[in-house]
Amino acid sequence: MKHGAAMSDAALSAYWPDLGRVVEGLRRIGRGSVADALIEVVAAGCSSSEIIGGAGCLLHEHRALRAEIDVAESAAWADVMKDYYRAFPGTRLRHWISALFD
Repeated sequence: MKHGAAMSDAALSAYWPDLGRVVEGLRRIGRGSVADALIEVVAAGCSSSEIIGGAGCLLHEHRALRAEIDVAESAAWADVMKDYYRAFPGTRLRHWISALFD
């Protein structure tokens, strides 16, 4: 992606299908601002680590929304988080511990 380039939902789906499916689900449940933030992270990212890290952080921050999307969208969310945890393995334990206090 070009730094700062505008990105559509369709372009995101072509670039990262799992995240595209999550964005579709977020829009379907009326959470367009979170969907837009995810698209912005991808469009503004300079490296794959930056993109994966930004998307994973946003999804973790808004993890309660995962219960509101459908099964296929939730599975795509899980797949994005798997990518995130592979790229940043230390965050899995921190996220698990933080979830205990939600």
